[in-house]
Amino acid sequence: MRPGFGSDVRRWLHEEGYRSRHCNRPGSSSSNLLLVRSAAARVLVLHLLTTPRSTADVVQPAATAMLTEEFAPRRQTLINLWEDQWSEHSGIVRSRLLTKLGRSERLMARTTTARRIDAATLDTFLLDNHLWGATKARYRYGLYDRSGDLVAVASFSARWKVRRHGGEPRASHELIRYCSRRGETVVGGITKLIAAFRRDASPDEIVTVIDRDWGEGGGWSTIGFQPLKSLPQVQFYVGPDGRRCHLGGGPNPHRRRLPDDLASAVEQLEDATAVERFLAQHSYYPVHDAGAQRHLLKLTQVEQPP
Repeated sequence: MRPGFGSDVRRWLHEEGYRSRHCNRPGSSSSNLLLVRSAAARVLVLHLLTTPRSTADVVQPAATAMLTEEFAPRRQTLINLWEDQWSEHSGIVRSRLLTKLGRSERLMARTTTARRIDAATLDTFLLDNHLWGATKARYRYGLYDRSGDLVAVASFSARWKVRRHGGEPRASHELIRYCSRRGETVVGGITKLIAAFRRDASPDEIVTVIDRDWGEGGGWSTIGFQPLKSLPQVQFYVGPDGRRCHLGGGPNPHRRRLPDDLASAVEQLEDATAVERFLAQHSYYPVHDAGAQRHLLKLTQVEQPP
């Protein structure tokens, strides 16, 4: 690991009043794990993922997912911290880390008002406060405090019909995004936003996707969400600018992609090995996240077939 990234993280933690030290996994001499303790007895382990600058820097595709699985049963929370996120979305990353360590301003949802918001309001808030940025949604809601400031948002998909275990079709929606304002935790915020959505859409269930780079999402179980399905790792490519990008197209204009000339050339290649070889020649190297977990919230009973 290059010293700059890790040193920056440790320096910032020290400035915020947190102790940290490098720790090793059994049988490994790697120094890319950083143990952080807080006064609230919370423990984070930061897996520092440095941007590769050559083929030799590329870690095994399954490495992040395997490490996440290894830490899942522990009381320590593992976060896969990417160098490009640290540098590009520093405010959001730092806010999330402090929240994980138990430091954020707490606002009670009962003091807020939930109402529908437009796409522009949602997108602006998400780009300022959510690591995954903005995306299209059918339903959009916000929580406003007593001063009229927007403090949290949630977005939901259009309805589709789903059969669970051979039962009757159910009205299913996806909770696409939820986040509060940086530096704040709205206690009961997601519950209040879901309640507003239920009044409008009458869903039977809601599914959402948890980013496993930021832990196992245990807090979602406290409001009724249960793990439904593990999703595969996402492959990115890191180019000369040090930022991850996706292959191919897609509907989200805020998602970074390969330059058009490289993307067109990749489409003509026959297999993944040829793609990686070609992109490496242009200083683009593959990296993989830890995958995601789909969670389900049942709002009505599932009717089983006779």
